[in-house]
Amino acid sequence: MALAADDPDASALESARWVARQLGADDLTMRDVEASAHANAARAEADLFRRLLVWRTGEREDLIRERLAAGLPAVPTPPESVERLRRLLGEAREGTVGGELARFYAQTGYDLPGSPGTLPLEVLGGHDVRHILAGYDASAEAEMYLAGFEAANAADGGAEYLAVMMLQWHQGIKISVFPPDHAPLNPAAFASAVDRGSETPVDLSDRSWDWQSLLAVPLDEARGDLGIPPGGSVVPGGTWDARHHWPAGALD
Repeated sequence: MALAADDPDASALESARWVARQLGADDLTMRDVEASAHANAARAEADLFRRLLVWRTGEREDLIRERLAAGLPAVPTPPESVERLRRLLGEAREGTVGGELARFYAQTGYDLPGSPGTLPLEVLGGHDVRHILAGYDASAEAEMYLAGFEAANAADGGAEYLAVMMLQWHQGIKISVFPPDHAPLNPAAFASAVDRGSETPVDLSDRSWDWQSLLAVPLDEARGDLGIPPGGSVVPGGTWDARHHWPAGALD
């Protein structure tokens, strides 16, 4: 991640060099690797994002490549799919998964996935529901914890997703449609997120998982049925915006 940045974080770059030394790399090798990574970073980032879209949607990579090259949405979302989600959220009762997701969009100001200027519903819809289920707010830092949760939970493709999120939210390199940000990470919180993801028995990133069927289910009931361990940054009744609401002692 450090090698992909145009202006690498000094401590991150030194960490990468430390790892290289432990693997037996000499100074010349490290300089060559750094130069190659810098020269090919943009191409690698674009390829990584395309593979993420393929993983999340099942679309063919050549079609995604052609659409992006033509300035078209990589994976179009039918407007009726967005309107159906809007209707389901409007009907959802307080305290349900859908009720919390509706509060998430209202408090963050995010448009519904699949709306113009957003990622496809197939990519972002399930991700936003995982915010609710795992209990992580919308700050750049919490995006990283959710990415750790998802990477450890996913049977396939989780590492690529984590790489995209690390580039976007930790290194501040624009990969998706959202503005990037430099987000510091709390190691204990990140480790907890990874543990929670690995302990959740249901693969919440599987394309066959019908997350919309949970919108009318009470949140606590849904978490219990899915086997999601307690945790996260949002306490019951807390807000889903960019502020943190860690329960007392959660990171001890």
